[in-house]
Amino acid sequence: MHSARANQIDNEQFDEISVFERNQFPELERDYSSFSEVCAEPNPRFNCHGMTFGGRRTGIFEAETLQQILDEDGYEEMPRDQVKPGDVIIYYGTDGDFEHSGIVVKPPNADNLQVPTVRSKWAKYRELIHLGNRCPYTFSNVKYFRLTK
Repeated sequence: MHSARANQIDNEQFDEISVFERNQFPELERDYSSFSEVCAEPNPRFNCHGMTFGGRRTGIFEAETLQQILDEDGYEEMPRDQVKPGDVIIYYGTDGDFEHSGIVVKPPNADNLQVPTVRSKWAKYRELIHLGNRCPYTFSNVKYFRLTK
């Protein structure tokens, strides 16, 4: 996989879901199923960043790789009040590192208390549509991006 500038993008596919990973699924189901809509069943081939930036073909894991994609593919950060469906949401952890990503289905606005609806993949778990703040990732520090070039 290559960036728009034809540079190699570090990525990896997996073929299996480990017992440890599979054992986490019931907890996710219990905690979030009433707040989400299932779009696809568990798949080890790609993660959230692979769904968002890699066409569901692969997993993307390193922060440097995600920054490379944002820089080399022409993504621009968008203010919350300019977000549109199809824009990317990135969740940052308390350490400032990339934690999760997804695609905005409904943008944040006054009608939804500034909480977007997002389509994302939770590690090797399901691909889901969910409220931006109803997932196992930190919603307190999100940024929005749009492909502009």
